[in-house]
Amino acid sequence: MINVNVVWIKRDARTHDHGPLRYAAENPEQCIVLYVYEKDQLLQPSLHGSHVSCVNEGLTDLDSRLSVATGSHVSCVNEDLIDLDSRLSVATSLVDCYQPLRTLTVCYSTILQVLTMIHTKFSIKALLAHEETGHYSSYQRDRRVRAWCKQSGIKMMEFEQSGVTRRLGDRDDFSKLLNAFMAKPQHPPILGDSFKDKIIRVGLGLPGQCESLLCPTSLTEIPAENSGDRESRQVGGETEALRTLSGFLESRGKNYSRGISSPNSSWDSCSRLSIFLAWGHISVRYVVQAVRRRQAELKALKSRGVHIDECWGRSLSAFQSRLHWRSHFMQKLESEPLLEKKDLCPSYQHLRRGTGDFNADFYEAWKLGRTGFPFLDACIRCLIKHGWLNFRMRAMVVSFATYNLWLDWKKIAPHLARLFLDFEPGIHYPQLQMQSGTTGINAMRVYNVTKQGKDQDPRGEFVRKFVLELRSVKDEFIHEPWKMTKKDMARCKVQVGTPDEARTLFGGGVVETGDYEYYPGPIVNEKESAKAAKDKVAAVRNMTSTKREAEVVFEKHGSRKGTSDYRKTKGGGKKVKVGVEVRAAGAAGGEEKAMGQKSIIDMFAGKGGGKKNAREGGGEEAVELEVDNEGGIKTWTCTTCTFENTKVHAPVCEVCCCSRAS
Repeated sequence: MINVNVVWIKRDARTHDHGPLRYAAENPEQCIVLYVYEKDQLLQPSLHGSHVSCVNEGLTDLDSRLSVATGSHVSCVNEDLIDLDSRLSVATSLVDCYQPLRTLTVCYSTILQVLTMIHTKFSIKALLAHEETGHYSSYQRDRRVRAWCKQSGIKMMEFEQSGVTRRLGDRDDFSKLLNAFMAKPQHPPILGDSFKDKIIRVGLGLPGQCESLLCPTSLTEIPAENSGDRESRQVGGETEALRTLSGFLESRGKNYSRGISSPNSSWDSCSRLSIFLAWGHISVRYVVQAVRRRQAELKALKSRGVHIDECWGRSLSAFQSRLHWRSHFMQKLESEPLLEKKDLCPSYQHLRRGTGDFNADFYEAWKLGRTGFPFLDACIRCLIKHGWLNFRMRAMVVSFATYNLWLDWKKIAPHLARLFLDFEPGIHYPQLQMQSGTTGINAMRVYNVTKQGKDQDPRGEFVRKFVLELRSVKDEFIHEPWKMTKKDMARCKVQVGTPDEARTLFGGGVVETGDYEYYPGPIVNEKESAKAAKDKVAAVRNMTSTKREAEVVFEKHGSRKGTSDYRKTKGGGKKVKVGVEVRAAGAAGGEEKAMGQKSIIDMFAGKGGGKKNAREGGGEEAVELEVDNEGGIKTWTCTTCTFENTKVHAPVCEVCCCSRAS
């Protein structure tokens, strides 16, 4: 019987920095490159047809690259994404995903059924795959596959690819391990005939074997309403990933730090690599090392007297911090696989889950972008059309749902996962809990959507692009259209609803508007609903039992400052672990969102008002934190990296060291 190695493609359809493919190329056995449309995984409510289409584009690119006689690796090309809208609008025509396959073996079945059949036709010597930090169902699937391999005498080799560490007990060594992984040489790209000739495509007889990739609408496990594609989205695949990275490092990235917050500027200034990282069409190590090379290149040019815009330094540093942050959050799900199903801090389990807490009408209005808050609605409609939105606006969307509408994060999680073309479970579920205030170690982040609209879209350009009902509304009313008079509405030919009309619509009724377009009025009072929610969350947060549980959460999941997770005591050379930085009682913990940011936990606070002292363990210097009138910690947000600084009088950001905006 012929010995073969099986390369199991999951979220890693690429030829560069691919450990499993490189291992197969360097060993004498023939190889099967396998992808399975896994029926049990397709049942996940987080899946959308746009995800499958993006995966198909990656598989098509991989199949093409592996079939090329020589030079299958395509280097980054100097092509920018200046006209991103036009590229998005032709997404589905750029890649023909349904031609006969040339190198990949693709099946529509379950992975164990396919592997079992392959093992009867051949002798599988090794099953090669990348580690995956996925949803709980994929975690259970991986355990079953490992058990089957052990029982069958097959070596299973899983290669690291995202910077997370399996079986990491706490966060003391996380930064050190992550930095070591990012600094390692990449796996060389697959080139030439040597590997192509090793690939065998298994003949007919495998369960559900396909001659070409499958359209998402043909996968019966996906409900019909979720099987379609986005109207206008990014194209997947390694070629597009490398092109996008090149454009970012050559030109677009210069404006990253100052354009990251607004949905208008972030469209081009953000890297737009998230979908490629999420589906494995580019490796995070490849990106990190490319950024470092670019930084070195700019530094060398500057040393030779070439003028380099100072924005480059801030932007690339801020981008690197976000890449670190990405692995940091994925580590949470890796260390706590049930994170998608339960709150990180058990004390919050009852919140938003009591009788009458879930308002189905609120959920439907939020889901469709019909809440009566124009900026929030524009964000939702942008996601429906494109599958992408910048991070700050995503956080606002979650904040509004979980605080103002008091919706359970577990109820909104599947819909948001389907909306996000770059759905990454390891980021999705920890972020939902963080933005909902249920981790025990994070500050409450309650966004005022009206204020965010005025700050990030002052002229209403974003709102008018997606909330067409308001396209004729003047700037002064674009974020608060309910303040228009009847005369203003008549001029714009739009009727803005009242709360009574909103209830009529919720009940299935119809509001007569004549020749006018209709836009709903606000479905909640923004300030009152936010205050009520914050009071409920704060009541749980301030319980002694919650603080004890939060200490345990921090030890396992809380970020540690810097690349070295140990410090020496002042009195001698003995090293002690440093992890907990405490803060005033009654103020939420704040484990922040970028590389090197301090984690804060409200554990061992003293009593009293005004300024509070907080000490790290090991006799370190006290940290002064100012408390506002409502008991929350005063902060200022860095305009470069968006870190919320707790040192309110500091002239520079603690993370990126950029000067504080006046």
